[in-house]
Amino acid sequence: MKAELKLRVGIVLAVVLISLWLVFPTFQYFLGVSGKISVTPERLEDLRKQSIPLGLDLQGGVDVLLEVDEARLKALKIQRYADEVSNAFKQDSPPIDATVDLSPDKTKIVVVVNKPEHVRPAQAILKRFKEQQIFDNFDETAIQAGKPVELIVRSELLKQDIEKTVDSALKVIRDRVDKLGVTQPVVVKQGANRIRVQLPGEKDPDKVVKTIIRPAQLEFRAVRAAQQPVVDSDGRERYPDDSASYIDINTGKPLEGKQIPAGYEVRPMRIQKRDPATGQLKTEDRYILVKQKVEMTGESLLDSWVSLDPTKFNQPIVHLEFKPEGAKKFEQVTRQYEHKPLAVLLDGVVYTAPNINQVISEGSCIIEGVFDLEEAQNLSLILKAGALPAELVTKEKRTVEATLGADSIRASVYALVVGSIIVALFMIVYYGMAGVIADIALAINVLIIFAFMKLANATLTLSGIGGILLTVGMAVDANILIYERIREELATGKTLKQAIHLGFGRAFSVIFDANLTTLISGLTLLQFGTQTVKGFALSLNIGIIATLFTGLYCTHALIDAYVALRKTISFGKLQWLKPGVYFDVLKLKKFSYAWSLVLFVASVLYVLPFKPFPGPNWGVDFEGGLLSDVQITKPVSVQTLQAAYPDWRVQKVSGENMYLVRMKFVTNAQDQISATQQELVKRLDKVVGPGNYKVLGSESVSNEVGAEFTRTAILACLIASIGILIYMWFRFEFLFGFAAVVALFHDLIITFGVFNMLGDLNLAGEVTLDVVSALLVILGYSVNDTIIIFDRVRENMRLHPG
Repeated sequence: MKAELKLRVGIVLAVVLISLWLVFPTFQYFLGVSGKISVTPERLEDLRKQSIPLGLDLQGGVDVLLEVDEARLKALKIQRYADEVSNAFKQDSPPIDATVDLSPDKTKIVVVVNKPEHVRPAQAILKRFKEQQIFDNFDETAIQAGKPVELIVRSELLKQDIEKTVDSALKVIRDRVDKLGVTQPVVVKQGANRIRVQLPGEKDPDKVVKTIIRPAQLEFRAVRAAQQPVVDSDGRERYPDDSASYIDINTGKPLEGKQIPAGYEVRPMRIQKRDPATGQLKTEDRYILVKQKVEMTGESLLDSWVSLDPTKFNQPIVHLEFKPEGAKKFEQVTRQYEHKPLAVLLDGVVYTAPNINQVISEGSCIIEGVFDLEEAQNLSLILKAGALPAELVTKEKRTVEATLGADSIRASVYALVVGSIIVALFMIVYYGMAGVIADIALAINVLIIFAFMKLANATLTLSGIGGILLTVGMAVDANILIYERIREELATGKTLKQAIHLGFGRAFSVIFDANLTTLISGLTLLQFGTQTVKGFALSLNIGIIATLFTGLYCTHALIDAYVALRKTISFGKLQWLKPGVYFDVLKLKKFSYAWSLVLFVASVLYVLPFKPFPGPNWGVDFEGGLLSDVQITKPVSVQTLQAAYPDWRVQKVSGENMYLVRMKFVTNAQDQISATQQELVKRLDKVVGPGNYKVLGSESVSNEVGAEFTRTAILACLIASIGILIYMWFRFEFLFGFAAVVALFHDLIITFGVFNMLGDLNLAGEVTLDVVSALLVILGYSVNDTIIIFDRVRENMRLHPG
């Protein structure tokens, strides 16, 4: 064996050994989890950390998409700049008499200078803000005339502020998730103002959302105290809460003839009272007057923990301990309000307002609230993680039960193994010993994909396994193209070595072009933020790169090595078509044109999104709503379920008594996801009875996200098509590229139309992101055959010019 060939084989072996080293802990972990090998819990945990992480669809858990309320955040930021302008006016010497407010739509700052003599200094201050690039140009003539002046905060500055706020929120949520102790959590920024949180093993999405998106704004504010002190029984003076002199503490409304004192505002307060009849503590809502000025926040909090007060029937108490700078500030606040009440607010609600009997210099305090032990523990946890800098809303929520994940693993692994075995057997039967080498290269291909995923710390999802299975087919395509070329060269009388060299050389361009066009579709899919689509796209893209390496390099090296050792190799004798046998396909062109035109027009008309046409059968991903996997223990027909509530859609799926239930949101309120989940439970209770069903998994997508997915899906198809057109133009000619793209749209539209027709007949599902993934793969695969034909046409044009 020549040195050059030894080097090639050595590279292949090195890649295999490195890949095995990377993937081996994953194999060990799953063998340990399944009980096939005996490992200690400590070793199993160590293997888990070294293995490829599984997606939620394979191990169960919660997937939540959160969004920062950008409009509200912008308004808050603009208000902050308005406050800066107002403070600058007040701090000028002498203070400038001016009114600073926000416009009705809260997008501009409106300034009115009330005294003519204050116009020039006000103008100078506003120019200073403009020079600091905070505001755009403003109308100086208006301010001189005493008219309202509109200040517009620079959009670039607002954008930077929002990005910083989202990044800060991301850090806070990561800290909160870390304190939950969840294994392999995922917290990532998605787009400009969204955060995706995936928590494997969690079952209650509402609890998770409540824990991670609670603002947890801790504030200390002074209470409106009485002007005259009262003397306690122990002789100490104190200034009690005087809110009842101004407001009705039960409703929060001002008393007749009274006004809210300047600088104060009404806040709700939760208090506990013991029921004389039962002795049980009950919560009551009251209202209290507190200063608008915040004396101190939770930014300086060092630690928080929970204890039980035995003197109050084990009522939970949340302890707070401040950092040194916070302890110093807290000492100053308690000295300032000694003998007066100080309110402790959480997210704008007063939990306690104790009287400060003495200065607190230890840097700690307690919150005695109206919460149970679990709520107190969650509160302590999120206080330690820090307050959220912006309000977050839930835009999408998915849950998968672990049992459903286990079923998914079994089904997907079964599909991967069975599909690979069928392909491998076909290659051996059809191509003989060369087929065996192709199968070895195929195994190396799959191994490289898993090694890449481990190296990139990528998550393996159910759709990702589908992408690997698709890669198996693509890898076989590459080997078939090479082997058929080698057969052709052998048929022309070439020696075995010549045929192998020419076969690989002449198949290179078509394999490279075909895989690269599929890669264009795969890269386009990565712009979708959902785990299922990204998982599929990631494994597909890695698989394409691996296919180019194994098909063009590994297979070539192994065949050359086999021939060097055995002097011969079989490429099989089976052939579907004997040499010299051709089909005159152009003879059927009129029939094909007519049939394609009928299918194309019917598909276009069927999916038109307006009446009287049926329109696309959009799923939850695009329309918004709740999609749930439900297992019903007692036999019930789809017709019975559908008839009970015509506005939901029920579909029987594979599995024992498994159903797919789709519901549109029952409300447009912010809690539409939770409200729809509760409605689903009510309906199932009524139709099949409590305890006769189990919701194994659910996913929900808001209407806004659904509309965004629709735009993204259309854009993805267009971008992929344009990318393929440009590449085909570059590699062939514009006319070739244009013809290929026309063929692509023909295939896509007919596939989309027929899929929707079958869906309405309950023979196929709804149009989901997975279907869009399949369409984009069809887009990539459809051009493969076209490229193979174009490549041969190009070759024939060179061989037979004119």
